[in-house]
Amino acid sequence: MLCGNERLHKSDNKNQTYKDLICNEVVEIQVRRQRYRCSSCGNKQWDTVSGASSYLRKSMKLMLMEKRGTQSDLAISGVRG
Repeated sequence: MLCGNERLHKSDNKNQTYKDLICNEVVEIQVRRQRYRCSSCGNKQWDTVSGASSYLRKSMKLMLMEKRGTQSDLAISGVRG
């Protein structure tokens, strides 16, 4: 937190959909994210999703493959859920 306090309390949660690359197919993964509130200053923050971009909601593996320009090689005709 910005104030330096390490004591966080669970505030709320939400489900988000992230895209990932599994066996050369783009799939959607449901992630339940927890939000925490600082007991001192009241600021809130979401937990992090390891290996993924919260802004783009994609895994780092998928973003790397897209950056390399190999998405045409992927089976992205339909997204499996």
